[in-house]
Amino acid sequence: MNCVSALVDRVFLRIVSTDSDELFQASLHKFLAPVLLKLASQSEDVRKKVMELLVHINKRLKSRPQVTLPVNELIAQYADASNPSMVTVRRLKYSCDTI
Repeated sequence: MNCVSALVDRVFLRIVSTDSDELFQASLHKFLAPVLLKLASQSEDVRKKVMELLVHINKRLKSRPQVTLPVNELIAQYADASNPSMVTVRRLKYSCDTI
């Protein structure tokens, strides 16, 4: 397992193991924007893990409307023209879902 894959695994576990909305939100504010960048990875394994994490996040967010996302960070990354299109599309989705 490469370093990026191990990193995504650790972030996945940190987010999944949060047991309150406050901790879930804090984890999202800390990790969501950076983990979205991993969608540009050359490794299909890493991209799959990120997508699995996003599915989990989406499911939890649907039942927790009070949890906020790091919109400013997501919009700033969206506006960065150097980001690959897949990363930009995902970021836009998360930014729009919170507005």
